[in-house]
Amino acid sequence: MKSIQILLLLCCCVYGALSANNFINKGQRAELFELTDNKMPTIKINMPDEDFSNLKDKATNFAVFDSEFSNNTSHIIEVYLKNIKEINFHEVYSECNVEYILPELQIGEDGYPQFDVEEILAGYDFSPERYANENTQTIVMAVLQSNKNFDLYSVVMRIVKMRMSDGVDQEKILKLLNGYEHKSKQEVMFFLYPFSEFKTKNATMTFELDGKEQSFDKVTFSLSGQYSREFSKPGYNVKIKGGKELYGRSSLKLRSDNIEPTYLRTKLMSDIHDHLGLKSLSANYAQLYINNEYMGLYILTDAYKLTWTEKVYGEKNSLNLYKCKNMYDLSPIYVGGCENENEDVTDDSEWIEFLTSVENAKSAEDLEDIFEIDHFLYEMAIEYLVIGWDHIKSSHNFYLYKQPNGKWIYLIHDFDLDIGAYPENSFELSFEDYAKPMHIMDLLIFNDSSRFDKILSDVVSNVFNPSTLYPHIDELKKFLRPYIELDKTPDTSGNLPGTINKKGRNTFSVEQWDAYSEFTPSEGDRYMFGLKHWILMKYRNVCKNYNLKCDPVYIDEEYQYSVVESLVPSKESVPQDLLSNTDLCLEFPRVSQSETTTDEFTTEIPTEIPTEIPTDIPTELSTELPTDYLNELPTELPTELPTEKSTTLAHPIDTETPVEVDEPTLPAEDDSSSDEEINVEADMSDDEDSISDDEDTDTTTITITKTKRVAHATVSN
Repeated sequence: MKSIQILLLLCCCVYGALSANNFINKGQRAELFELTDNKMPTIKINMPDEDFSNLKDKATNFAVFDSEFSNNTSHIIEVYLKNIKEINFHEVYSECNVEYILPELQIGEDGYPQFDVEEILAGYDFSPERYANENTQTIVMAVLQSNKNFDLYSVVMRIVKMRMSDGVDQEKILKLLNGYEHKSKQEVMFFLYPFSEFKTKNATMTFELDGKEQSFDKVTFSLSGQYSREFSKPGYNVKIKGGKELYGRSSLKLRSDNIEPTYLRTKLMSDIHDHLGLKSLSANYAQLYINNEYMGLYILTDAYKLTWTEKVYGEKNSLNLYKCKNMYDLSPIYVGGCENENEDVTDDSEWIEFLTSVENAKSAEDLEDIFEIDHFLYEMAIEYLVIGWDHIKSSHNFYLYKQPNGKWIYLIHDFDLDIGAYPENSFELSFEDYAKPMHIMDLLIFNDSSRFDKILSDVVSNVFNPSTLYPHIDELKKFLRPYIELDKTPDTSGNLPGTINKKGRNTFSVEQWDAYSEFTPSEGDRYMFGLKHWILMKYRNVCKNYNLKCDPVYIDEEYQYSVVESLVPSKESVPQDLLSNTDLCLEFPRVSQSETTTDEFTTEIPTEIPTEIPTDIPTELSTELPTDYLNELPTELPTELPTEKSTTLAHPIDTETPVEVDEPTLPAEDDSSSDEEINVEADMSDDEDSISDDEDTDTTTITITKTKRVAHATVSN
């Protein structure tokens, strides 16, 4: 019997290797990722016990609200208040009764707010002691609402629910509402969380695969991520030193991807890029031990670092690899929105020259010699198909690199919020409604979409379709299932592997993993489509809107699938005030002077800031709104959530027979440490000793994006 089980396992591995190679061309990726297709390596990290204890401590108490945080938020709110005063509300919102909707602004007869910035600013509480018991989920809301007479969050939400007038320069207004101060190239509305750091240069690593073991005695190991550190299982950065590398890579990330339930989004996005032959990061899986403690299953990826450009392009110590964290537009105004990965570079003239060229370009032809246009269009097609709002649309999670051929290339990363991590019916968005208003979008797509349309068609026909992706998802799930089950098995103390952030949010169950990777929408940090459901619905949408020749099996509206009703998120799980696109101008239209009397309306400017918001405005905001929705809230907000009913499978999903695999055995728990409180520090450094936060940005950015004539707010992390 044992020999039969081993034979079955070997057959499964051979099939997996063959099918993986069929999905991605040989030689497209680093050797590390080709060797680990449908194989599970084991990574063992060892460090001094004191460092491991410190790592656990930093995993829980990672956010530090100190004087730096106070000074930063005070300055940011001041900039934002000044920007609001630059808006002529009578001109921009000519159809709205702005005096009634926004009494705090004290809008004068000239249309400009008359409030005193210093007086308003003095009403906010920036003392660190005030927020000692807050966390990053509640701190932003607490600060914004600390001035009871000028709740800035409430003000902003009411502004973005007002329709702008025709002929208004919406982009200019949106930039002001995003907190950009045009006199400075780096002033943006964001809240910088001071994260305590953890990094040790005293680590060693062994890598085990197919019975072979490689050892590395000089390793820098650090915590990674920003927003992801809210969750119980943190991710890590690995930097191999001493001139050594692991099958072609020396900078690695171990992603927990706790924010999404499937363990598949990062892998699928990487594989889609590799399948199309695009320059990108690659991904597979690994099991992790730290000091012989089993930490569970992780997604293993490389990282855009100087070592990556050296391996991929042969350019050592590149001078022009820029990581973008707050890049609102490709314009020299926002030159500080991206940082050079090479700390030795002090001359940004080539970077500024590129941004200036983009800003001054009149057509795509003006950029052909300096920018990889087709690559950018492929990325835009992919981002549109997966509703990838957490990249250039949110001003972060991408790099720009000047290749040795002289052309800059757009490179995206951080895929855990791609593939349908967006509200109901977002698959119906046209590209125009989805895309962020940017000059480069006009040049390369909107002025003439034929090139983009052809590339979009290529992506759909080659990879983004159920016929291609469904079998790949099934293959990955079959391989991952035993490791997922182990990852979700608690130890004798009830702790899941790797969940060292004892204050973090819990991970998903095996049942949820299984259902949410199929057609059931997920409930957790945010609404997410089931993976296969999103692929199906977006495929149908683009096939129809772009007149593509598509598979009739999946275009057929009678194609049936099952949904696990007990796991479908309830409507109440999403804050309803943020799901409403109510136009306040319709509820409270501006009344002309001839239609008013002194009893009905007064233009007298209040001498004091009102202490109460009119209670009949139908956008009352909860003071306890979870700020996880503030961190990365999508732009286009629906009014209803899905009510998909279970149906009988006309095209049933194959039920896989579990295959026995060699599973790691959980080490015995040390009772003395199992209840130890732990705390995480992120490695915020971008030097060559560590991998910076490629997974999340270090800011919470309020982004206001327009869709036609109505502006909507997105607060993204």
